[in-house]
Amino acid sequence: MKTLKIILLIVLILGVVAIVGVLIAAISGGFSLPFSNSVATAVLTDQRFEADGIETIDIELSSSDVTFCRSEDEDFRVVYSGPKAEEEDPLITIAIQSDKIVVKQRNRIMPTFWGGHREVTIYVPENYSGAVDYNSASGDLKLIEDFRFSGFVYHVASGDFRCMSLIANKVSLDAASGDYFCESIEANEFTLKATSGDMNVKKLSGTGTVKVVSGDIRIDDYSGGGSINSSSGDIKIFLREISADLSMHAISGDVIVTVTQDLSFQLDISVTSGGISTDVSLNNAHVSKRSTTGSIGDNPQNLLEIKVTSGDVRLGH
Repeated sequence: MKTLKIILLIVLILGVVAIVGVLIAAISGGFSLPFSNSVATAVLTDQRFEADGIETIDIELSSSDVTFCRSEDEDFRVVYSGPKAEEEDPLITIAIQSDKIVVKQRNRIMPTFWGGHREVTIYVPENYSGAVDYNSASGDLKLIEDFRFSGFVYHVASGDFRCMSLIANKVSLDAASGDYFCESIEANEFTLKATSGDMNVKKLSGTGTVKVVSGDIRIDDYSGGGSINSSSGDIKIFLREISADLSMHAISGDVIVTVTQDLSFQLDISVTSGGISTDVSLNNAHVSKRSTTGSIGDNPQNLLEIKVTSGDVRLGH
């Protein structure tokens, strides 16, 4: 009964998120019908900026896709393509404000159903090592090459995030509705959150939090510590290294963890409803139907804790 109430609460939360997302997109001019992409588009803005003195790329959009590319020279270049109807007065503006490149979209007073497709392409010079602050109501973000930033913040109501290699001191990704597809994320501190969507990261390293309310979490190569949580969905992790305590919690879903042969850690697994299976050699093992504890390796310093309310746990090499 408790699990059913939790699931009903999750469904209610997702419903509210969906309604709020539609309202935000409509008010901002971001909601469009499928055939709105047939609206004629053109390059509306194409601007270049010297990189000297720029410390932040500040993006605040209502509805637009954004792509980060490498610049062919030492300057920034920002290109906005959108509906030809905006040629005289583009909704998205690009400007320098102090030490920032600011890409901003004006909101419409009334919602529109004929917005058309908008896309911003940002060409970043090789020597740029500043920060990115990205906020959007609706739209996808793609980093199609390898990038290193001092900090990277991504906050969207609805949109997918894709990246090749993203390296930063601190990474914060937060999507109300959207999927993550990343080749590699490396950060001293990270926060990866999604209310509704799947999270697929081939390589993740650092210490931080991974949290999905409704969706699956898959990390093919994980090194670090922190917490990985799913309310409704499976967690599948290949664990290469534990540099700090690591916890994995799932309310409804399976947790599958594969570890390297030479890894050492303390282990604490418990399930409320489900099974536990391991094919690793445990020292000081205490095994029961609902819990398994012990240690793995010669010098276990950090703890791997796995807790599942409704689902199975599988741990192996």
